[in-house]
Amino acid sequence: MLDCSTTPKLTEINGVSNLLFMKNFILLFCLFSTSLWAVPERGYTQLWADKIFPNFQAMQFGEFTNKEGLVIRFHFSVKPDAKRSLVILPGRAEPAVKYSEVIYDLETADTNVFIMDHQGQGESQRSLPDTHKGYVKSFQNYVADVDQFMTTVVIPESAGKDLYLLAHSMGGGVSVHYLAQHPGVFKKAFLCAPMLKLNTKPYAEIVAKIFAFFLQKTGKATEYAPGKGPYVLEEDTFAKNVVTHSEARFDMMKALFRDYPQLVVGGPTVQWVSTALKATGKIQNLGPKIKIPLFLIQSGNDEYVKNERQNSFCDKAPDCKRVLYPQAYHEMLMEKDEIRDDVMKNIHEFFGF
Repeated sequence: MLDCSTTPKLTEINGVSNLLFMKNFILLFCLFSTSLWAVPERGYTQLWADKIFPNFQAMQFGEFTNKEGLVIRFHFSVKPDAKRSLVILPGRAEPAVKYSEVIYDLETADTNVFIMDHQGQGESQRSLPDTHKGYVKSFQNYVADVDQFMTTVVIPESAGKDLYLLAHSMGGGVSVHYLAQHPGVFKKAFLCAPMLKLNTKPYAEIVAKIFAFFLQKTGKATEYAPGKGPYVLEEDTFAKNVVTHSEARFDMMKALFRDYPQLVVGGPTVQWVSTALKATGKIQNLGPKIKIPLFLIQSGNDEYVKNERQNSFCDKAPDCKRVLYPQAYHEMLMEKDEIRDDVMKNIHEFFGF
């Protein structure tokens, strides 16, 4: 890799002009190679305001009513000359608009993009009066929503084109269940820190399951899980965060919740924790059922999910590549340039666009 911090000493062959030309060439190479695959942090705020956010706002908007009677909202962009479609499934508490930069990086003239807000978050309907509470009655309900999204929106709009899946965290856990239950829909899937095992510290997973079950039985299913609560904007600081090393991207996420408070979701409820633990407890056994190529990336400093079940899942899947980013926090799609650019490079190369 060329070290852009210094200019190599050149041997003069055809005079000073050659030396100056080479120096200028190297300078330009370094400038444009710092972020070949993704939006850079430099000038981020202006780029977000001028291009990234307007690009998301230009997407079409739709909704459907799921089997529980909840309104599920989604955004999509369909091109007349598209050769493929990309479906994006966010993580827990993440609104679709948070993925504006990801969409900006991956959207092309021949790629349709579809992104859905999971029930209980983003612009989709909540089940509880307290909209800060992260709640779902059953983890399978997430999977059912994705199936309805695919059969009523994505597949009809894609008209037989190849489908690709990009999913993060909880969206990755939902995706694994969907892929196992609905083989042959997607051509490839890229999973970013998929929620295959929750970080239940300071409790062991089995203790957390028993504790959650006890709280459910004592009428606390819709209360916040122990130690969790509503989102407080003033307490959400970059210095305390454990999701990204990028201050520019952290500030963007916080600004979204400041400007659009209706998108905010706080901590998970007891019911969410209980059903998520049940769903992830058997997820590694789904690996052999997923025949399509998978690419799974892991963070070395993940405070939300544990990597060991990702390892066993990937080992059991017929075609699964795994890459670890040792310095990364949980949200690698929102990380600093050094990490995020390589993540986006892997996505582009794996999908082939």
